[in-house]
Amino acid sequence: MHFNRPGKKIFNPMFFVAAFAGLAGASNVGVVEDPHARITDEAPSRWVVQWTAPKYYAAPVELDLRRVHYNMRWRKVESADGKAELVKSLLKGSEDTLAAFRIGTDVKAGDAFRFAITAMGSRFSGVTTVLGLAANNEEQGLVGLTMHPGPANGLQIIARPGLQSDGRVRVVLLPVDALGYPAQFSTPLSVAVCLGEEQLWEGEVQSAEQVCLDVPDLNVVRLTAKSTMGNVVSNPIWPEASRGRIAAFGDMHWHTDLSSDATRGIDEGLAAARDYFNNDFSIPTDHAPEDDKWAETVKACDRFNEPGRFATVYGWERSSAKGHVNFYFTDPDHPLNPDNFPYPKEPETYIEKIPYKDFVAIPHHTNSRGRIKNGKHAFSAYPWGEPMDEYLRSIEIMQTRGNYEREDSPESWRTDGHNNGSSALVALAMGHKLGFVGGTDNHKGWPCVTRNSGRIYAGMWTKRRDRQEIYNALHDRHTWACWDTRAIVLFEIDSAMQGDELELEKPRKLSARIKLSAEAPLDVLEIVTKNGRAIATEIPDGALDIDTTVDLGMVEESTFFYLRARQANGALVYASPIFVTAR
Repeated sequence: MHFNRPGKKIFNPMFFVAAFAGLAGASNVGVVEDPHARITDEAPSRWVVQWTAPKYYAAPVELDLRRVHYNMRWRKVESADGKAELVKSLLKGSEDTLAAFRIGTDVKAGDAFRFAITAMGSRFSGVTTVLGLAANNEEQGLVGLTMHPGPANGLQIIARPGLQSDGRVRVVLLPVDALGYPAQFSTPLSVAVCLGEEQLWEGEVQSAEQVCLDVPDLNVVRLTAKSTMGNVVSNPIWPEASRGRIAAFGDMHWHTDLSSDATRGIDEGLAAARDYFNNDFSIPTDHAPEDDKWAETVKACDRFNEPGRFATVYGWERSSAKGHVNFYFTDPDHPLNPDNFPYPKEPETYIEKIPYKDFVAIPHHTNSRGRIKNGKHAFSAYPWGEPMDEYLRSIEIMQTRGNYEREDSPESWRTDGHNNGSSALVALAMGHKLGFVGGTDNHKGWPCVTRNSGRIYAGMWTKRRDRQEIYNALHDRHTWACWDTRAIVLFEIDSAMQGDELELEKPRKLSARIKLSAEAPLDVLEIVTKNGRAIATEIPDGALDIDTTVDLGMVEESTFFYLRARQANGALVYASPIFVTAR
């Protein structure tokens, strides 16, 4: 068997990825036995793929089954009909070829050959592994092996954390499988949504159901969905705006098939954010999606952007061995969009003195050096330089790889990248004024979903659910980050809220106000200041809602204060720092 022979047509996987949807129907390759594999299956699944020859081939005929875009752990590839000889099987590794076959006889147009593929699929719902087949190095088309959600075995009730402009709250009743992905009940389930003993809604739920409900003007509201499957309680809702702002949740770092290393379409991801996970905003950040891909990104964001109801912002990721950074802006023709960005991919200093305005840059997995490949780390810890407050406004403090708050911490804080010198606390000590956001870095087109089926959110205090106001909240650092909870937190010192700068005459005695609504009782609630010193806050036993004042002592020098909390179930919350300048 020959691979990539000089003078022969080379298999072009990127062409096939782009053309998958259009060519699938006309392909000479197709799945003839589909196990409808479920992401919750614990045993490998077996697909049978058929190649139908489009013309005459003289013996011998060489067939290559090639990986184009894959999310499988391969177990076995073999001829399903005995008509082709397996020459080579490359189940492990990153080679393009998965298996090579030889047909020892002439092949006529219309002759069919079948191949059995046994594999464990991705545990991300709806992800399709794309394979291509070449006959004598001539591309024959694509075939997709798709993982489906498992059977619905639970119901979630997900509420927007703040009210809509009409004074109601948007609620999603979501049937889910064992991994928490949207699924469908085999028969409709009767559900009642209640506030205490008062019933607000009653109906049947089979797939995701969105309802808008009137709730009383209370400090905190939690709704209960009652059914024969039991009672489930929603995340907290704050009907009353704080400082003229509403709480909002979303994911501002996730990827689609517009990135070469990701899957699922951008429309599918945005729809999941809005319709399943009931987010207020969502920001796809594909890897430098230039030309047509950037145009597609812009069009998708514009299709889903509904001012007042659901907001999108333009964003993209620039990745380098010097660091990974996302850029955000509200003008798709901004000079920092990937079509216009003029800098090399590997500058000596990753973030330069960029001469543009009206954007925010946010580094991620800053303190991780990544996996080892060929004796080298896949990427470096982020090279924090001098503060550039005009655009370097936040850090992605947590994502699917872990928590990047500090250099070393107990395992219960999910810390990744120990002692690499680029954590959030290191950057703050260098004088960077950074807010905190959460992002998943999900590469399967599922915003908010981590690789272990957890959930990460960026929380924001915004005046309205629209593109400009979401961007303003991000720029102003009025943010917090959540992992496995949709807790709401307002952190204040004097007239300043999380993300703000506060000037004062020293010395000055300060106190902070913490208003927090969690989804499970807290076991840690601390305010962290310079040098990583933590000020512990007393937590009432079993309390879900806290409104308390914390003595910060006498402030005699410029410093910062931020909030961190951990629920008893391990979920994490971080509120952006307040930056104090003492004069």
